[in-house]
Amino acid sequence: MNYLLVMVLSFPVLCYLFRIGNMKNNPVVYSYFLGVFLFILLGSGYSLDGDNFYYRGNLESVEYMIILCFLSVSILPIYMINLCYGLAGGAYKAELKFLGKFKLLLNILLLVHLMFFLNYILSKGPYQIVSLLVQGANAKEIIGLRSELATGENAGITFIFYNLSYLLASMTILASKSRTKKFLTLIYLFFTVSIFLHKMPIIILLFAVFMTRILSNGKVNVKKIIYLTIISIILVFVFYVIYFPGRELSYYLFDMPLSIIHRIIGVYSESVALTIKHVENVGYYYGTTFINPMGLFPFEPIYLPKIIHYEYIGYDGSMSVPAVGEIYANFGTFATILYIVTLPLLIFFFERFLFSIKNRDLSLIFLVYSSILSLQLSQASQFNSYLNPKNILLFIFVFIFLNVVIRGKNTNVNKDSFSSI
Repeated sequence: MNYLLVMVLSFPVLCYLFRIGNMKNNPVVYSYFLGVFLFILLGSGYSLDGDNFYYRGNLESVEYMIILCFLSVSILPIYMINLCYGLAGGAYKAELKFLGKFKLLLNILLLVHLMFFLNYILSKGPYQIVSLLVQGANAKEIIGLRSELATGENAGITFIFYNLSYLLASMTILASKSRTKKFLTLIYLFFTVSIFLHKMPIIILLFAVFMTRILSNGKVNVKKIIYLTIISIILVFVFYVIYFPGRELSYYLFDMPLSIIHRIIGVYSESVALTIKHVENVGYYYGTTFINPMGLFPFEPIYLPKIIHYEYIGYDGSMSVPAVGEIYANFGTFATILYIVTLPLLIFFFERFLFSIKNRDLSLIFLVYSSILSLQLSQASQFNSYLNPKNILLFIFVFIFLNVVIRGKNTNVNKDSFSSI
């Protein structure tokens, strides 16, 4: 019954997502609410529906329902702003003409990416996790190793292999005229995001390519959306076959599809519910799960995903906690409601700023990358998204290179962008 209530309240969000034009007119906001609906609201059935195969039980709470209800209606201020100001998007309608400096930036970042990739291969051996699979490792051992590779000193490696790959894929689509070079670069990036045998980074890479296409030509092809969905499902299916080889055919036909659906849309909402239950037992963390860059603050950061994974699964690993769950774990219900209400507005006005950037190349790159970061807010901490220091430095570097270095030259002003408020 509670799940039905959440779905009814989510109707405005669903209407917003079904209006395909919002994808190109408000890509960053659209991506945020796409993540909220798929990963938290729709997935909440795995925490609220007792008839569900993966229902864990005892996850429903008043605080959890309050969070879901506020997430469901948090789209309404965006509707009001669009209604009052009549804001249109800034999709690019003319063919992009790229500067030599843009291609130079692409080549520099590709070189940095390749150097990190080769260093990892030479120091760790070719595809460390793949080697484990060949040796007969199970999913538990793979998840444990992947957790180690995503934390501590290794966190920079995953940023290069994942986040920088998304940015490079977008830039490659925009800047490379040669189909061969474009194809080879994308294949290389595909292998780098798959190096830890993690499914979601591959899907996000496809999402980055798709959003770049939409924003560069201003068209949304429904068939391509369907193709992207099918390709993503097939890729996830292949990964599950790799994880669980030698099972009976009935497992692959019936059990595995349910597991895939749960992994894509169920686990993030569950982690929010589990975080609420966890806090009931241990109390609030008051900011200690946040990052502490260069040890500026007097506390040792606690890695919340590792704690939740151990409580939920029973062995070491990393279970991503969406940003809304981490805010609750630190400051409680009121702070979480404030976060839910204000975040879409902050994203909206940040998106308006990105559309207003006169350098078209810079604007489009930031829009695509910000769309990915907004989507990830429903999958992981805000410190893995906008507030990740590496992302901030990447934004600054690209901005300086494309906006300052090329100042005084043809900057391809986006004449189709929205009028400022």
